Amino acid sequence: MIMTTGRGPLHVLILSPLFPPNYVGGAEIAACELAKWLVRQGHRVSVVASCAEGAEEQHGVEEEGGMKVWRLRFHRPYSLANHHQHSGLTKLIWHLQDQADPRNLSAVARVLDEVKPDVVNIHGLQGLGHNIPLVLGARDLPVVYTLHDYAVACLKSSLHIDGKPCESLHLPCALTKIWKWHCLGKIRRLSFYSVSAAVLRELDRVLPPMPYRREVIRNPMRFELTKTFRERPDCPHFLFVGRLQDVKGIWMLLRAARRVAATHPLCLTVVGRGPEEEKLKAEFGSEPWVRFAGFVPSAEVGSFMTVADVCCLPSLWAEPASLVASQAMVMGLPIMASNTGGFPELVRDKQSGFLLPPGDEDAWYGEIRSICENPGQLQALKEGVRELAAELDQDLLGAKVVELYEWTMAQGG
Repeated sequence: MIMTTGRGPLHVLILSPLFPPNYVGGAEIAACELAKWLVRQGHRVSVVASCAEGAEEQHGVEEEGGMKVWRLRFHRPYSLANHHQHSGLTKLIWHLQDQADPRNLSAVARVLDEVKPDVVNIHGLQGLGHNIPLVLGARDLPVVYTLHDYAVACLKSSLHIDGKPCESLHLPCALTKIWKWHCLGKIRRLSFYSVSAAVLRELDRVLPPMPYRREVIRNPMRFELTKTFRERPDCPHFLFVGRLQDVKGIWMLLRAARRVAATHPLCLTVVGRGPEEEKLKAEFGSEPWVRFAGFVPSAEVGSFMTVADVCCLPSLWAEPASLVASQAMVMGLPIMASNTGGFPELVRDKQSGFLLPPGDEDAWYGEIRSICENPGQLQALKEGVRELAAELDQDLLGAKVVELYEWTMAQGG
């Protein structure tokens, strides 16, 4: 089956800094799911990603799902997956190479010579090279850029620093932004799709108007139904899935839950790893109401959702579009999320979940306590979740991506 508007099967080259099984977040999982969906529709897919630290390069290896993958070594002091562990001069060198090392261009050029794609879909350039658009533009390739975050404007990709949102671009981001958009400006046929309207709003706030087509298309995902059995607790069960770092709001969530647990039975399962893991375990690991599950493969996350009552997403930053939220919706699980970023686009307050002020421990404490005192209120929310989940149909969203590919290819051609 080929879902297309008339051109027939396409050859799509996906650029993704990380790619499963080497991944740290949702963007690379989303890129992989899109690649698999495209192959199932009859399209050809090639992928360029960075290889894991210490691993051998791979060139055009056919992987699960039918795509061919190039896992290349881009010259950096350390891998993108370990970015949070470094600072100072080492990180400065990393960013300089990421912006302008000519070897970024030659690595991708060799793949372009071999695969000759019809269209290139960028899912991020940090870790591959922000100068790569120069080689794409030189070959007049049509390019669709998927905006999973704010990396086209911000070195941290979050527009968030020191626990606060950035009101404007700091000098290093402002300078590198000029270079990034200079490189992107060399592409004659360029369009964007964002995984949430929040990304476009935030970028509009810090960037000048751009003369490109921009769409909002949620990640076309297929969430596998896990067969792993987990026992359902006999008290309200809250679930956190995500990277254990400050901007995810995990400290605030655990503090609020601890206050409720002092007077009400509850349990909270924390799935994920990150730079704050050991500190969190030292602070909360002995509490009987919390369980740290550690890293869980994406295919197994659903098994935790099947026995949870609420999925908690307390991000402090304007998170664009959480895959965890999408999966929870598909599985009929109500969501308690920060009223920021892309969450209000997915969660209808008091209809399919709860939207709360980011970082407001008292507000989160009050809502968790309310659920513990009246768990029956969740049943009506589950019905609201199921109604909204229909908007996340993979075929519907994937067809929109293909339409944008074809529109971009047709421009000026």
